[in-house]
Amino acid sequence: MSAKSVFAMTVLAAALTSQTALAASSQLATVVLSQSCDYILLNSSHGMVLVKQLKGQSPHAGDTLSGDLNAGDFSQLQNTRNKAALSVWVDLVDPHSNKAISEYSRHCQS
Repeated sequence: MSAKSVFAMTVLAAALTSQTALAASSQLATVVLSQSCDYILLNSSHGMVLVKQLKGQSPHAGDTLSGDLNAGDFSQLQNTRNKAALSVWVDLVDPHSNKAISEYSRHCQS
C-alpha cells in the first residue's frame, strides 16, 4: 500500500471517529416544566437538568430535546417534535433532582 493510500485511510478514519464522537455526545432529555419563565426543567439519563433559554421557540412539557447537556456551558438543542432550535445555558445537571427542582422554583416563582 502506498504512503498516500495509508495517509488517506488515516484521515478518513479520524474523520469518522470524530463524527461518531460528536453523535455520541448528543443527549436526549424530556421537558418536565416549561412555563412563562426563562428556565426549563428537563429529565435526562444523567438526572434533572436546569437550562436557561436564551433564544428560540419555547418547548412544551413532554417534548424531547436533543443536544449536549454539560453543566456550565452553552448548548444548541433541537426539539424532536417540531425540529425547532433552542439556544440555552446549561445551568446545572442534578443526578438526585432536589437541587434542580429547588433552583427552578427559585427562578420561576409565580
